[in-house]
Amino acid sequence: MATINLGAIKFNWKGAYNNGTTYAVDDVVSSGGNSYVCIQASTGNAVGNATAYWNLMSQAGTNGTDGTDVGTTLTTQSDLLYRDGSGLQRLPKGSANQLLRINSGATAPEWHTPATVSSDVVKLYHQEITSSAVSSIYIQNFFNDSVYAYYELQIHSLSTSNDSSSSQIQARMMTSTDTPDTGSNYFAAATIWGATASGDTDGSGRDIDASSWNFSRNNIEGGDTNTSAAQIKIFNPTSTTFKTYMQSSCYSLHANADNLYQNYQYGHYNTTAAHIGITFYPTSGTLDKGNFTLYGYKK
Repeated sequence: MATINLGAIKFNWKGAYNNGTTYAVDDVVSSGGNSYVCIQASTGNAVGNATAYWNLMSQAGTNGTDGTDVGTTLTTQSDLLYRDGSGLQRLPKGSANQLLRINSGATAPEWHTPATVSSDVVKLYHQEITSSAVSSIYIQNFFNDSVYAYYELQIHSLSTSNDSSSSQIQARMMTSTDTPDTGSNYFAAATIWGATASGDTDGSGRDIDASSWNFSRNNIEGGDTNTSAAQIKIFNPTSTTFKTYMQSSCYSLHANADNLYQNYQYGHYNTTAAHIGITFYPTSGTLDKGNFTLYGYKK
């Protein structure tokens, strides 16, 4: 039966190699950053050139001591470590909002400052009416004709508290804060299509054309409004050379008779004036719901 030495069933760490020490099988020593295990008992057989007595157990890293010390490569918080063709390299942290990418040669990572995102369409204003009654909406101090070629106002889910034929949604320009212009300077022409359960609104199978001259406001939508949506384009609002023009399209559902209307209107303010805004209001009752969003289209 084989004899088992219970004292040698595991490696025996002996520390640094000593030429005068007698080593037994499974003794482990260190030398030059490497570690070696004894495979044949002997004395005075150096580890580096006596492979009959020692096997290499682990080898030191490239710095020749106890492995690569990345702490000497990474010096600053948030540094990154990567390998190039020769070894480990440090990529210093980037600046705020920079993005990490591979360089044009596809050889290493680099930090990149992305171009500033710009758009030719800019949202200038938004307001939502949810439950409280509002008598007027003032959209002011957003026009800048030196930057924008024209403006587009989008209105949806709009309703009034007075669903009667006498209530209409109106628009007026403004040359001073919170002060709609009520002078007779509003001119417009409109084409209206209407439908009920029994046919078109006038019963004759044709469209309805309407005009308003020397009015004190522009009619954006007809009466007894239950739900409306509109898209209004505004041109030259701040110009003192050209008149302010408006082009609008509107859809409305009228509560009393369940009438549907489409209204296409073109109009202008008949004098040249530097307008700072536009206001919307019902001729009776209040606005109880609605979304108003103004966009500027850059030149």
